[in-house]
Order: sequence, then C-alpha cells, then structure tokens
Amino acid sequence: MQDSKDAAVDVLARLESAATGSDIAAIFADPAVARFLESDPKRPIVGRTLQMLADSCLTGDPTVRARSTAALASLAPLKPLRGLVDRIAPRALSEPLPDLSSLLQPNERASIASWLHGRRLAWVEDFAARSAIAEAGDEAICRAFANLLIDAAASVAGGLQAVSRALASAGPQISAERTIVLCESLAASAQKMELRPGRDLASAFAELFLRGLLSEGRDLSPALRPKVGIAVARFAAAVISRAPAVLSSPAPSDAFRVLQKWIPA
Repeated sequence: MQDSKDAAVDVLARLESAATGSDIAAIFADPAVARFLESDPKRPIVGRTLQMLADSCLTGDPTVRARSTAALASLAPLKPLRGLVDRIAPRALSEPLPDLSSLLQPNERASIASWLHGRRLAWVEDFAARSAIAEAGDEAICRAFANLLIDAAASVAGGLQAVSRALASAGPQISAERTIVLCESLAASAQKMELRPGRDLASAFAELFLRGLLSEGRDLSPALRPKVGIAVARFAAAVISRAPAVLSSPAPSDAFRVLQKWIPA
C-alpha cells in the first residue's frame, strides 16, 4: 500500500513540475501516469494536465504535437477519463496533424487512427489517405488508416479523390510492395463502406486507377507488374461492389483495359 502511495506522490510531483505540454507528453512514457490519472480523475491536476496536452497539440513543433496527441489518444479509451478527453478533443484536433510515420511508434500511430474515428473534422480524410500511403510498409498500421479514411470520407468519390491527391503528393516512385499493401488494405476497408456514391464518381475512379495506381510512369519490373495489377484489381472490385454506379459511365473503361494488360490471362 505504501509503495502505491509513494508512486502516486511521485507522479503528482512530476505532473505539478511540468511547465509545458511537451513535458507532460514526455512524462506519459511512464504507464504509471495514466494509471494515476485514471484512479482519481477529479483531481484538479488532471484537468490541467489534459488542457496542457491540448495546448501542445497546436504548437509549431511536429514532434511535440505528435507526442501530445498520442498521449491524449492513449487516455481516450480509459472510462474515467473519456468525458474529460472528449471535451478537450475539439481544441486538440482543430489543426491537421503532421505526418506521424517518423515521429511515433507504430502502436501510438494506430492509437491515434482509432481515436480519430467518428470525428467529423475536415482534415481527417486527406490525413488518413496520406497516412495509409506513408504506412504501407506496415500492413496493420496501413489498414488502420485505410479504415479511418473510409470512416472520414463523405462519399466514395471523395475517398477516391483523397487517395489520388495523396498519391500525387507522394510521387510515382512508391515501391511495388508498398503499392500491394496499400491496395490490399484499401480493398479490405472498402468492402465494409456504407457511403453515398458522390459527385463525379466514375471520373474519380478513373483518375485514381488509371493516372495513379496504374500510371505508365510507374517503374515496375515485368515480374512485379502482375502482382501489383492483382492487388489493384481487388481494390477496384471492392469499390465497384459497394458503389456499382461506377459502371454507369464509360470513364473507367480505360483503367480496365490497362488492368487487363498488367494481369496475364
């Protein structure tokens, strides 16, 4: 019992001495801090701690912003703190997050993706698409952000357009392996989507598949092109199964012809 009291006193002293949200985020590397906050959420220090974290989510330093956001995301599932975290979330998330792939550990990035679900923020759709591409080296994290994209998209067309913008920003030299992971993740997420088609759906489909994923500018070896083609085809099939209106226009037909060339009979 005395050990737990001493631990609580130690955590309280560390939190009281923290001058900035950056200090708070660093302290959260110790799991004992979250346990302390969860044990007595009515302490004044708890509200001050969370407010400092929210403030540091808006600083100019990407690392501080990422760590502070990860700290809040880690607290959100804790039932005693959920209400407090939800109240400060609109401020903490009022600005788009930076690219997290080089700033946080995989579990922290996945935690943020989960925390953003259901939050109707204008920037989340593009952030999720960019993050899915950035995380294509890790299938589990890529899938988490692909799920977030489907959750955040206002329509099927909007989600496809977000992926097109993210691909254009990333450039054409995304490896075949990462393209396969990206398409498999997006396909799995698309199979569950319940979205309205949106405006210019067929054009958005053609833009993404023909000038993005199947671009002739992709430097792929003959051995890898069929594998990429199969993954792209699975993604395309998932989109069509949930949004058959894609086929109401001839716009996607060129993409289908290219896919036939990429995938051997």
